Amino acid sequence: PQQHKAVQRLVGGVRSFASGGGGGGAKLAPLGQGVRGLGRPVEAAKNAAARYREAVGLQVEAFWRRNYLLLVGAGGVIVCIALWRVMFGIASTFVGLSEGMAKYGFLALATAMVAFAGMYARARFTINPDKGWWQTVLSYLPHQRIRKKGSCKC
Repeated sequence: PQQHKAVQRLVGGVRSFASGGGGGGAKLAPLGQGVRGLGRPVEAAKNAAARYREAVGLQVEAFWRRNYLLLVGAGGVIVCIALWRVMFGIASTFVGLSEGMAKYGFLALATAMVAFAGMYARARFTINPDKGWWQTVLSYLPHQRIRKKGSCKC
């Protein structure tokens, strides 16, 4: 009766079916043998964690590239609100301010500070192709002057 049942066997992470037809019947390997990774479970877990870490890193990078402007804008709004509340809190501690003009004045100041900080960061960290080209040309000019004097016939 058991010779005719299909036997499931795990080989290399894939289930294979072996029919037990014939006289001998298929014998299953003892647990842990014939299955990759069960001999060294800690190493297999480390390899799997490294693969998942790389996959998650790629997903985060793709999300950042797709939603860069939205995330930077949301961060700017959060910084602006926090700065506004801190400035208004400090000012109202020392001076009794009327709610209307002081509140919106500090909001405008906080917005301007965040906007100028963002513009400075963008100017500092983006590459201007024209400036890069001119720097390359200017660094190449001294070599041209040396060559023109006749000492090198390159």
